[in-house]
Amino acid sequence: MELITVTDCGTDSKGNYLLLDEEIRHDYRSSGNSRVSRTLRRLLKSKSTSAVVGVSDGQAYIEIETSKHELASMGFNIRHFTYPYNRYSQRNRQTVSRCYDSARVDSYKESNLQIDDRYTLRSTNFECNKITDEKLIAYLQKLKIQKKFCMLHTHTRSREFSVKRLEKIMAFCLSNRIDITTRSKYILKM
Repeated sequence: MELITVTDCGTDSKGNYLLLDEEIRHDYRSSGNSRVSRTLRRLLKSKSTSAVVGVSDGQAYIEIETSKHELASMGFNIRHFTYPYNRYSQRNRQTVSRCYDSARVDSYKESNLQIDDRYTLRSTNFECNKITDEKLIAYLQKLKIQKKFCMLHTHTRSREFSVKRLEKIMAFCLSNRIDITTRSKYILKM
């Protein structure tokens, strides 16, 4: 593993860029298509070379806090966080806990047995390419019997998202007396 320090970032006529404190070795390969990966590939002038870049605690806090303030300036009241690409470190968990009421960790096929850390809440993606209707219904029925908490999520811009499927899930829950709530309301009960 190679530690790479980002000393500055910005945007110029070519797009976003990162200033690194030293050259990246060319033996790091990735098929990632994230903004960081694309920027690093541009910096390296190669389509297949990239690296994972970590930021300092201070920079992570600035980015997390700034994004919240930018959304607030657009009229959104943001109280909950989802870790990018469902990945987090203990350090980032601590940073997020200073800015938000809770955070979602990852897609997970099991429910939260008990909620002892609201900054590592697990969730299941209900897009049709992630879980079939039959498996989702069986999962919800199992959770009801076990009286376990479950959080579902989706990406509304995904081709796999369907309003009709969301309506079917909600109708199933209501007809089976499965409580539906928001994360904000659930966190207040903790």
